Amino acid sequence: MLTQMASRKPLVWSALCLQIAVTANSGYGCLQSIQLWSRYPTIGGKIVAHSVISAALLLVSVIGLWKGQRWGWVLSLTADCIRCVQTLSVALSHPLIAGHSPRFLTFNVWEFAAVAALLYPTVRQNFLNGAFMRDHSRLLQVKTGVRRPLQWIAIVGYFGVSVLGTCAVTAFSLAVYTGQKDGGAGGFLFLLYLGIATGGLASFVFVFVLTATSRLLGSTRLWVWVLLGGLLAPCLMGLVAMVGQKIGTEAPAVMFWGPTVTMKVGWLAPLVGVVSGWLCFTIHPWAFAPSANSR
Repeated sequence: MLTQMASRKPLVWSALCLQIAVTANSGYGCLQSIQLWSRYPTIGGKIVAHSVISAALLLVSVIGLWKGQRWGWVLSLTADCIRCVQTLSVALSHPLIAGHSPRFLTFNVWEFAAVAALLYPTVRQNFLNGAFMRDHSRLLQVKTGVRRPLQWIAIVGYFGVSVLGTCAVTAFSLAVYTGQKDGGAGGFLFLLYLGIATGGLASFVFVFVLTATSRLLGSTRLWVWVLLGGLLAPCLMGLVAMVGQKIGTEAPAVMFWGPTVTMKVGWLAPLVGVVSGWLCFTIHPWAFAPSANSR
């Protein structure tokens, strides 16, 4: 046990510390909910039950991570993702609270950081023992210059998830930006459908250029993907928006309407690029073998 702990890399320790911080934050929230229960017994009971279950799951997950168990990583990721979804739901339903409350951001940013840390390749392989990645790499090996069908399926899945993720981040940001005028979660689903229809092509071009450039520079470096995403997104969106304006009111212009609207919110394009860059970096190993420039 001590030998295993001593051999852990700094990134693994960082992920463990973040998970401990999330657990401590959940424990503090549990204490607050118990205090609320004493004042509002009818409403507080449901909140206390939810808080206790969440804190208990996180505590068990931290124990699993500390022991270096695979189930601890899976449980931690599951619990953190559930909390992140709840946070995003609150942000959609109450955008003013999410956007203008430092306390809300302070208490919930740790969950997103913990998810990002757990999904980082070094951390993920440490707790999964690299077994799945080794088996997956064998499936992606190319023989006699012909790609296997499974590899093509993985590549199609990679671009599908990346494009959908890019459209979802854009739709969510617009839904929070416009607030309850667009109906909260219902408005997000409508914007997502609209974004896929009018921005799917632009998202695919962005993901393709980002992936090709990042693989050329070094596909195992997170900062490459994030930096390129933040820089490429405004440039490509602006270019596609210009093409849409040139086309005018013709039917094909509908395919360029999404980037045109997005560019009207100046901060949105870099944000989408950064988040999409992280997403592509995270799922890239599942579809592609490491590039020649990876270190």
